[in-house]
Amino acid sequence: MSLNAFLIHIFNCLSVKKMSLRHCIVIFWMTNIFIAGLLYSPSFALNTSPTLSILDSQFSSAQPVSFTISDAEGGDITVVVSSSDHSIISNSMIDVSSSGKNSYTLSTSPGVPLDLTITFIQVSNQYGRVTITVTAIDSGLYSSTDSFNVIFSPPDSGNALSFNGTSNYINIGERINISNSSFTIEFWTKNTDHNKNNFIISQGINNSINNNLHIGFLHTNVFIIAFYLNDLVTSQTFTDSDWHHWATTYDSNTNERKIYRDGSLIASDIAASDYSGSGEFYIAGKFTDGAHYYSGHVDELRFWNIANRI
Repeated sequence: MSLNAFLIHIFNCLSVKKMSLRHCIVIFWMTNIFIAGLLYSPSFALNTSPTLSILDSQFSSAQPVSFTISDAEGGDITVVVSSSDHSIISNSMIDVSSSGKNSYTLSTSPGVPLDLTITFIQVSNQYGRVTITVTAIDSGLYSSTDSFNVIFSPPDSGNALSFNGTSNYINIGERINISNSSFTIEFWTKNTDHNKNNFIISQGINNSINNNLHIGFLHTNVFIIAFYLNDLVTSQTFTDSDWHHWATTYDSNTNERKIYRDGSLIASDIAASDYSGSGEFYIAGKFTDGAHYYSGHVDELRFWNIANRI
Protein backbone atom coordinates (compact mmCIF):
# COMPACT_ATOMS: atom_id res chain seq x y z
CA MET A 1 0.00 0.00 0.00
CA SER A 2 0.96 3.68 -0.39
CA LEU A 3 2.13 5.97 2.42
CA ASN A 4 -1.14 7.87 2.11
CA ALA A 5 -3.15 4.71 2.75
CA PHE A 6 -0.98 3.91 5.77
CA LEU A 7 -1.52 7.37 7.30
CA ILE A 8 -5.30 7.21 6.76
CA HIS A 9 -5.39 3.79 8.45
CA ILE A 10 -3.39 5.09 11.47
CA PHE A 11 -5.59 8.20 11.78
CA ASN A 12 -8.83 6.18 11.73
CA CYS A 13 -7.43 3.60 14.11
CA LEU A 14 -6.31 6.24 16.64
CA SER A 15 -9.28 8.61 16.43
CA VAL A 16 -12.21 6.25 15.84
CA LYS A 17 -11.18 2.98 17.41
CA LYS A 18 -9.17 4.68 20.16
CA MET A 19 -6.37 2.11 19.91
CA SER A 20 -2.72 2.67 20.69
CA LEU A 21 -0.32 3.55 17.93
CA ARG A 22 1.44 0.21 18.43
CA HIS A 23 -1.80 -1.77 17.98
CA CYS A 24 -2.73 0.25 14.89
CA ILE A 25 0.62 -0.50 13.23
CA VAL A 26 0.36 -4.25 14.05
CA ILE A 27 -3.19 -4.45 12.62
CA PHE A 28 -2.07 -2.67 9.42
CA TRP A 29 0.89 -5.01 9.03
CA MET A 30 -1.12 -8.22 9.62
CA THR A 31 -3.91 -7.11 7.28
CA ASN A 32 -1.55 -6.47 4.38
CA ILE A 33 0.23 -9.81 4.86
CA PHE A 34 -3.14 -11.57 4.66
CA ILE A 35 -4.16 -9.71 1.50
CA ALA A 36 -0.81 -10.42 -0.13
CA GLY A 37 -1.21 -14.10 0.70
CA LEU A 38 -4.59 -14.18 -1.00
CA LEU A 39 -3.28 -12.45 -4.10
CA TYR A 40 -0.29 -14.71 -4.55
CA SER A 41 -1.76 -18.01 -3.33
CA PRO A 42 -2.27 -20.53 -6.17
CA SER A 43 -5.70 -21.38 -4.80
CA PHE A 44 -6.82 -17.81 -5.43
CA ALA A 45 -5.05 -17.39 -8.82
CA LEU A 46 -7.21 -16.20 -11.71
CA ASN A 47 -7.91 -18.99 -14.21
CA THR A 48 -6.77 -18.31 -17.77
CA SER A 49 -7.19 -20.13 -21.06
CA PRO A 50 -4.34 -22.22 -22.53
CA THR A 51 -2.04 -20.40 -24.95
CA LEU A 52 -1.56 -21.75 -28.49
CA SER A 53 1.25 -20.60 -30.75
CA ILE A 54 0.20 -19.06 -34.06
CA LEU A 55 -0.66 -21.69 -36.65
CA ASP A 56 0.04 -20.60 -40.24
CA SER A 57 -1.62 -21.92 -43.38
CA GLN A 58 0.20 -24.76 -45.14
CA PHE A 59 0.81 -25.25 -48.85
CA SER A 60 1.23 -28.98 -48.35
CA SER A 61 -0.13 -31.66 -46.07
CA ALA A 62 2.97 -33.80 -46.61
CA GLN A 63 4.91 -32.56 -43.57
CA PRO A 64 3.90 -32.45 -39.87
CA VAL A 65 2.67 -29.09 -38.55
CA SER A 66 4.45 -28.01 -35.36
CA PHE A 67 3.07 -25.76 -32.63
CA THR A 68 3.39 -25.10 -28.89
CA ILE A 69 0.92 -24.95 -26.03
CA SER A 70 1.19 -23.66 -22.47
CA ASP A 71 -1.02 -22.84 -19.51
CA ALA A 72 -0.39 -20.26 -16.77
CA GLU A 73 -1.75 -22.56 -14.05
CA GLY A 74 -0.36 -25.79 -15.48
CA GLY A 75 -2.17 -29.11 -15.24
CA ASP A 76 -3.78 -31.35 -17.86
CA ILE A 77 -4.70 -29.94 -21.28
CA THR A 78 -6.65 -31.81 -23.94
CA VAL A 79 -5.94 -30.86 -27.55
CA VAL A 80 -8.54 -31.70 -30.21
CA VAL A 81 -7.83 -31.21 -33.94
CA SER A 82 -10.71 -31.33 -36.42
CA SER A 83 -11.24 -31.05 -40.17
CA SER A 84 -13.78 -28.84 -41.94
CA ASP A 85 -14.18 -31.30 -44.82
CA HIS A 86 -14.30 -35.00 -43.96
CA SER A 87 -14.54 -35.97 -47.63
CA ILE A 88 -10.93 -34.81 -48.09
CA ILE A 89 -9.46 -35.54 -44.65
CA SER A 90 -11.51 -37.09 -41.85
CA ASN A 91 -10.73 -36.60 -38.17
CA SER A 92 -9.62 -40.22 -37.98
CA MET A 93 -6.81 -39.40 -40.46
CA ILE A 94 -5.37 -36.70 -38.16
CA ASP A 95 -2.64 -37.70 -35.70
CA VAL A 96 -1.67 -35.40 -32.82
CA SER A 97 1.89 -35.96 -31.56
CA SER A 98 2.00 -39.64 -32.63
CA SER A 99 -0.98 -40.50 -30.42
CA GLY A 100 -2.78 -42.19 -33.30
CA LYS A 101 -5.82 -39.96 -32.66
CA ASN A 102 -7.02 -36.45 -33.37
CA SER A 103 -7.15 -35.74 -29.61
CA TYR A 104 -4.33 -35.78 -27.10
CA THR A 105 -4.12 -35.05 -23.35
CA LEU A 106 -0.86 -33.83 -21.86
CA SER A 107 0.32 -32.61 -18.48
CA THR A 108 1.87 -29.14 -18.32
CA SER A 109 3.86 -27.15 -15.77
CA PRO A 110 2.78 -23.55 -15.08
CA GLY A 111 3.86 -21.29 -17.93
CA VAL A 112 6.13 -23.86 -19.61
CA PRO A 113 5.37 -24.36 -23.35
CA LEU A 114 5.34 -27.87 -24.80
CA ASP A 115 5.91 -28.84 -28.43
CA LEU A 116 3.27 -30.79 -30.36
CA THR A 117 2.79 -31.88 -33.95
CA ILE A 118 -0.13 -32.56 -36.28
CA THR A 119 0.37 -35.22 -38.95
CA PHE A 120 -2.08 -35.86 -41.78
CA ILE A 121 -2.56 -39.32 -43.27
CA GLN A 122 -3.20 -38.48 -46.92
CA VAL A 123 -5.70 -40.35 -49.06
CA SER A 124 -5.19 -40.86 -52.79
CA ASN A 125 -7.36 -38.80 -55.15
CA GLN A 126 -8.58 -36.44 -52.43
CA TYR A 127 -7.71 -32.84 -53.24
CA GLY A 128 -8.67 -29.42 -51.92
CA ARG A 129 -8.21 -26.75 -49.27
CA VAL A 130 -9.35 -27.70 -45.77
CA THR A 131 -9.61 -25.60 -42.61
CA ILE A 132 -8.06 -27.36 -39.63
CA THR A 133 -9.25 -26.24 -36.17
CA VAL A 134 -7.18 -26.78 -33.02
CA THR A 135 -8.94 -26.54 -29.64
CA ALA A 136 -7.13 -26.74 -26.29
CA ILE A 137 -9.13 -27.27 -23.08
CA ASP A 138 -7.58 -27.17 -19.60
CA SER A 139 -8.78 -28.88 -16.41
CA GLY A 140 -10.78 -25.79 -15.45
CA LEU A 141 -12.65 -26.07 -18.80
CA TYR A 142 -11.06 -22.87 -20.09
CA SER A 143 -10.30 -23.18 -23.79
CA SER A 144 -8.45 -21.61 -26.73
CA THR A 145 -9.03 -22.18 -30.42
CA ASP A 146 -7.01 -21.45 -33.55
CA SER A 147 -7.40 -22.55 -37.17
CA PHE A 148 -5.34 -22.70 -40.35
CA ASN A 149 -5.75 -23.87 -43.93
CA VAL A 150 -4.02 -26.85 -45.53
CA ILE A 151 -3.89 -27.77 -49.21
CA PHE A 152 -4.33 -31.52 -49.67
CA SER A 153 -2.83 -32.69 -52.92
CA PRO A 154 -1.36 -36.21 -52.85
CA PRO A 155 1.05 -36.62 -55.77
CA ASP A 156 0.12 -40.21 -56.54
CA SER A 157 -3.07 -39.69 -58.52
CA GLY A 158 -1.56 -40.97 -61.79
CA ASN A 159 -2.66 -37.84 -63.67
CA ALA A 160 0.60 -35.87 -63.66
CA LEU A 161 2.00 -34.37 -66.84
CA SER A 162 5.25 -35.86 -68.12
CA PHE A 163 7.85 -33.83 -70.04
CA ASN A 164 10.81 -35.24 -71.99
CA GLY A 165 13.23 -32.32 -71.50
CA THR A 166 13.81 -31.76 -75.24
CA SER A 167 10.58 -30.72 -76.96
CA ASN A 168 7.54 -31.08 -74.64
CA TYR A 169 5.94 -27.99 -73.13
CA ILE A 170 2.56 -26.34 -72.58
CA ASN A 171 1.69 -22.81 -73.64
CA ILE A 172 -1.10 -21.50 -71.40
CA GLY A 173 -1.35 -18.14 -73.14
CA GLU A 174 -1.32 -14.61 -71.79
CA ARG A 175 -4.34 -14.79 -69.47
CA ILE A 176 -2.26 -14.87 -66.29
CA ASN A 177 -0.95 -11.42 -65.42
CA ILE A 178 1.33 -11.13 -62.38
CA SER A 179 3.25 -8.07 -63.51
CA ASN A 180 3.91 -5.60 -60.65
CA SER A 181 1.68 -7.71 -58.40
CA SER A 182 1.80 -10.13 -55.50
CA PHE A 183 1.59 -13.79 -56.47
CA THR A 184 2.05 -17.41 -55.43
CA ILE A 185 2.96 -20.20 -57.84
CA GLU A 186 2.93 -23.74 -56.47
CA PHE A 187 3.14 -27.25 -57.87
CA TRP A 188 4.18 -30.84 -57.25
CA THR A 189 7.09 -32.00 -59.35
CA LYS A 190 9.40 -34.94 -59.84
CA ASN A 191 12.68 -33.84 -61.41
CA THR A 192 14.15 -36.67 -63.50
CA ASP A 193 17.22 -34.87 -64.83
CA HIS A 194 19.93 -32.89 -63.06
CA ASN A 195 23.04 -30.81 -63.75
CA LYS A 196 21.14 -28.71 -66.30
CA ASN A 197 18.88 -25.67 -66.40
CA ASN A 198 15.51 -27.29 -65.87
CA PHE A 199 12.69 -24.73 -65.64
CA ILE A 200 9.11 -25.64 -64.69
CA ILE A 201 7.60 -22.18 -65.26
CA SER A 202 8.67 -19.34 -67.57
CA GLN A 203 7.27 -16.11 -68.98
CA GLY A 204 8.70 -13.06 -70.71
CA ILE A 205 9.33 -11.73 -74.16
CA ASN A 206 12.84 -10.38 -73.71
CA ASN A 207 15.91 -11.03 -71.61
CA SER A 208 16.00 -7.75 -69.69
CA ILE A 209 16.02 -7.03 -65.98
CA ASN A 210 12.76 -7.94 -64.19
CA ASN A 211 11.09 -8.96 -67.47
CA ASN A 212 11.71 -12.69 -67.67
CA LEU A 213 10.27 -15.02 -65.05
CA HIS A 214 11.70 -18.52 -64.69
CA ILE A 215 11.17 -20.98 -61.85
CA GLY A 216 12.94 -24.32 -61.53
CA PHE A 217 16.41 -25.81 -61.25
CA LEU A 218 19.74 -24.44 -62.41
CA HIS A 219 22.59 -26.57 -63.77
CA THR A 220 24.13 -26.40 -60.28
CA ASN A 221 21.02 -28.21 -58.92
CA VAL A 222 19.85 -25.26 -56.83
CA PHE A 223 16.25 -24.04 -57.08
CA ILE A 224 15.55 -20.55 -58.41
CA ILE A 225 12.77 -18.01 -58.82
CA ALA A 226 14.18 -15.40 -61.17
CA PHE A 227 12.80 -12.11 -62.47
CA TYR A 228 15.99 -11.88 -64.62
CA LEU A 229 19.02 -10.30 -62.98
CA ASN A 230 16.88 -10.05 -59.85
CA ASP A 231 16.80 -13.60 -58.53
CA LEU A 232 16.34 -15.72 -55.41
CA VAL A 233 18.38 -18.95 -55.32
CA THR A 234 18.49 -21.64 -52.63
CA SER A 235 21.73 -22.43 -50.85
CA GLN A 236 20.81 -26.13 -50.87
CA THR A 237 21.14 -28.39 -53.89
CA PHE A 238 18.57 -31.02 -54.90
CA THR A 239 19.47 -34.12 -56.87
CA ASP A 240 16.79 -36.65 -55.89
CA SER A 241 14.00 -37.74 -58.22
CA ASP A 242 11.21 -37.97 -55.64
CA TRP A 243 7.95 -36.06 -55.63
CA HIS A 244 8.14 -32.72 -53.82
CA HIS A 245 5.80 -29.80 -53.36
CA TRP A 246 7.30 -26.42 -54.29
CA ALA A 247 5.84 -22.96 -53.72
CA THR A 248 7.21 -19.56 -54.62
CA THR A 249 5.66 -16.35 -53.27
CA TYR A 250 6.16 -12.65 -53.91
CA ASP A 251 4.62 -9.78 -51.91
CA SER A 252 4.59 -6.56 -53.95
CA ASN A 253 3.89 -4.50 -50.82
CA THR A 254 7.12 -5.55 -49.09
CA ASN A 255 9.10 -6.98 -52.05
CA GLU A 256 9.56 -10.13 -49.96
CA ARG A 257 10.17 -13.25 -52.02
CA LYS A 258 10.15 -16.82 -50.67
CA ILE A 259 10.73 -20.43 -51.74
CA TYR A 260 9.09 -23.35 -49.91
CA ARG A 261 9.81 -27.04 -50.32
CA ASP A 262 7.31 -29.51 -48.84
CA GLY A 263 5.87 -26.73 -46.69
CA SER A 264 9.21 -25.60 -45.23
CA LEU A 265 10.72 -22.20 -45.98
CA ILE A 266 14.17 -22.77 -47.53
CA ALA A 267 15.02 -19.35 -49.01
CA SER A 268 13.84 -15.75 -48.82
CA ASP A 269 14.99 -12.26 -49.76
CA ILE A 270 13.84 -8.73 -50.49
CA ALA A 271 13.70 -8.32 -54.25
CA ALA A 272 15.16 -5.18 -55.78
CA SER A 273 11.86 -4.50 -57.56
CA ASP A 274 8.66 -6.11 -58.84
CA TYR A 275 8.55 -8.59 -61.68
CA SER A 276 7.28 -6.57 -64.65
CA GLY A 277 7.26 -9.09 -67.50
CA SER A 278 4.38 -10.10 -69.74
CA GLY A 279 3.57 -12.49 -72.56
CA GLU A 280 2.78 -16.17 -72.78
CA PHE A 281 3.22 -18.48 -69.80
CA TYR A 282 4.96 -21.80 -70.39
CA ILE A 283 4.92 -24.97 -68.32
CA ALA A 284 8.02 -27.15 -68.63
CA GLY A 285 10.39 -24.57 -69.96
CA LYS A 286 10.65 -23.25 -73.50
CA PHE A 287 12.68 -20.34 -72.18
CA THR A 288 12.80 -17.25 -74.42
CA ASP A 289 15.87 -18.61 -76.19
CA GLY A 290 13.96 -21.81 -77.02
CA ALA A 291 16.03 -23.94 -74.65
CA HIS A 292 15.89 -25.22 -71.06
CA TYR A 293 12.92 -27.54 -71.44
CA TYR A 294 11.93 -29.36 -68.26
CA SER A 295 12.60 -33.05 -67.79
CA GLY A 296 10.25 -34.59 -65.25
CA HIS A 297 6.65 -34.68 -64.07
CA VAL A 298 4.39 -31.82 -62.93
CA ASP A 299 1.09 -32.04 -61.07
CA GLU A 300 -1.36 -29.72 -59.31
CA LEU A 301 0.03 -26.44 -60.64
CA ARG A 302 -1.69 -23.42 -59.09
CA PHE A 303 -1.42 -19.65 -59.53
CA TRP A 304 -2.64 -17.22 -56.85
CA ASN A 305 -2.87 -13.44 -57.00
CA ILE A 306 -1.69 -13.07 -53.40
CA ALA A 307 1.48 -13.99 -51.52
CA ASN A 308 0.06 -16.88 -49.54
CA ARG A 309 1.09 -16.98 -45.89
CA ILE A 310 2.63 -20.27 -44.81
